[in-house]
Amino acid sequence: MSNTLETPKDVAAAPSDAEVTASGLASKILQVGEGDQRPGPRDTVEVHYSGWMINGKLFDSSVSRGETTS
Repeated sequence: MSNTLETPKDVAAAPSDAEVTASGLASKILQVGEGDQRPGPRDTVEVHYSGWMINGKLFDSSVSRGETTS
């Protein structure tokens, strides 16, 4: 996975297919995992994430650090 991140073109507004919480947090799965195993309700998973403010500023990213988070 590349450590260089481009600001998404739709960063000022959530994509129409994003999940939006009551607090306004929007998320979207960009790459679905492979295989037939699924984590259970109490399992720990490791993911990469990146977060941008609506002005296009990246505020945090596990990708930039090159480390997943759990």
